[in-house]
Amino acid sequence: NQTSETKNNSNSNNNNSSSNGSSSGYVLPNSSSSYLSASDVKNLSSYQLMIARNEIYARHGRKFNDSELQAYFNSKSWYQGTIDPETFDAEQGSIFNEYEIANINKIQQWEDQKVSEGN
Repeated sequence: NQTSETKNNSNSNNNNSSSNGSSSGYVLPNSSSSYLSASDVKNLSSYQLMIARNEIYARHGRKFNDSELQAYFNSKSWYQGTIDPETFDAEQGSIFNEYEIANINKIQQWEDQKVSEGN
């Protein structure tokens, strides 16, 4: 189980805190409805990957203990934070669909790879 709020880069605060230009306000708009490929994420920064992973949680109403993440998602028109992190994390096995589970894991792998490459 992953903690959704993991930050891999402490210098990420200003690395494009908005989306990657998507009008939907999502970094990866299709991450809940299709499997992501390397081409979907190859140009994303570590910060954008962290946001993309957490937006899967945010779509389901998860609140965040991290104040920066909470502020980021509060700024999105689609976000409705209604579930405390502890409650959400205890029930997450029944919340996500197959695309989301696969994509959370893939995004985490890509985040780890970027960190190991120093990006």
